Formats: sequence, structure tokens, C-alpha cells
Amino acid sequence: MALLAPEKLNLGISAFVNVRLRVQSREADKAFRERIMSLPEVVSCDYTTGDMDFILRIWTRDLEHYSEFISDKLLVDDLTQSVTTYVVMKQMKSTTQLPLEYL
Repeated sequence: MALLAPEKLNLGISAFVNVRLRVQSREADKAFRERIMSLPEVVSCDYTTGDMDFILRIWTRDLEHYSEFISDKLLVDDLTQSVTTYVVMKQMKSTTQLPLEYL
């Protein structure tokens, strides 16, 4: 497995995006999940409890491309009620290792 450096791939913006669906139903959930799976900008998607339904990790070239991603790919139908974005200013830690102390 290769680890790629985002800056080497011309990816300058990383953001966490909280998404709340307009309707809580199996159909809406399935449609949203299917759309997210087809978007290369979304590098992770977690189904969560609490105020939001999903937390997405997004990578784009710059803010202009991020804005286009939101308007042209994420908000293309009436599935989404709200989107809250947290742009990463500086990544402090990133790892794929899992804690082994619980074994």
C-alpha cells in the first residue's frame, strides 16, 4: 500500500463536512450513500449519531473547486437539509495504525 502526499497531487484543501439529510428514511439514506461512493473527492464517509447523519472527509485542489464540489456534486438534489464545513488549517496527526493495546 502506498501513502500519497496530497500536496504532490495538487490537493490543497482538506475539509470535514457534516451532512444532515432532509428526510430520515431507508430510501434517502441509500441514495445519499450511493452518491457519496461515486465522488472521488470524498476520501472517507462515516455514518454518525448526534446532530448530523454523516461526516465526510473531502480533498480538493482549492476553495474554488471545493465550492464547485458542494454545489455541483453534493447539493444536486433535495436529499440534504444542511451542510457544515470545517476546513483543515493544519493537520496535526494522521495515521492508519490502530491501537493494539486492547488485544
